[in-house]
Amino acid sequence: MPTSVQILPYTSKRPLYGDSPAPHNVSAISPLDPQLFTPISEHAENLISGKADARYSSSEVIAWLEALVATSSNALAKARTSAGAKARTPEFRRAEEDILILNGLGSFYADLFRTGFFYSIHEKTGDPAAAQQSLAAYRKARQTWADFSARAKSVYAADVSYGRPEFRRGHWADRLAAIDADLAALEQAFASTVAITSGPQEGLPKAHSPVPRPSIDARHTQPEAFHPGSELSVRLAMQSTAITKAILWYRHVTHGERWRSMEMQPAEIYAGASYVATIPADYTNSPYPLQYYFELRTSNAATLHPPLNSTWSNQPYYAIHKRT
Repeated sequence: MPTSVQILPYTSKRPLYGDSPAPHNVSAISPLDPQLFTPISEHAENLISGKADARYSSSEVIAWLEALVATSSNALAKARTSAGAKARTPEFRRAEEDILILNGLGSFYADLFRTGFFYSIHEKTGDPAAAQQSLAAYRKARQTWADFSARAKSVYAADVSYGRPEFRRGHWADRLAAIDADLAALEQAFASTVAITSGPQEGLPKAHSPVPRPSIDARHTQPEAFHPGSELSVRLAMQSTAITKAILWYRHVTHGERWRSMEMQPAEIYAGASYVATIPADYTNSPYPLQYYFELRTSNAATLHPPLNSTWSNQPYYAIHKRT
């Protein structure tokens, strides 16, 4: 995508996300947790190449955002009906307007991520249909932003600030000019490339919905403690025999260190499958607690254990804090 695709205030003089990978656009932005989530461009590459990736994908995040907006919108409609005359009170109206802003932002970012996703498909395959899908998604996102910011302009203060830097000041409506500039740049970029691109490729048909994750009934009993300087063995058991590979990801509980991984080894079990791995003694010899999770692969798919629950409120890894 054009490097201007950052949704900046028009008056900004520097890239807002200069610490993200070049070219600092939507499809290249790193997730806050790249260990569990794929960047948009990498997810597109996985789809095109047929590579299974256990991490949560952009398509899944888009679906989650849209599901949240739908749930919120339905709940707000029911609340209006239930409140009756109280729906016109200041207390209800304040909550209602905040919810409408959140819903608008959720829809906008779902389509913005979809814009970057189809852009990446086009960038890697040259598929003209992907360019059209990208533009359609960005135009829809732009309209969503215009609609909710126009409503908010009559409700919220003109300067909804949360700090001194310029990009933290102003109003949602102030950002529309930059979005329009981004959209125009994207249209121009596609106009100069689509005419010389190849025909439709494999990636586009797969891009409309998340790839289903394998459902694995896995069981793991977390050790209550570990002894620093001693090996720590962990075991994972499953009813399914469809697993072709199990990988243990582990690290000290500190964001200053990267995750490590090792392939788990099959272990004897009477039914299903069981895998075991041992964290080395020199690694447990640390002042930090330990955290870990499992990557499970079948012949054509991959998933994580423990998985995120339906409300994304659980801890997607195990942690051992107690030492003996």
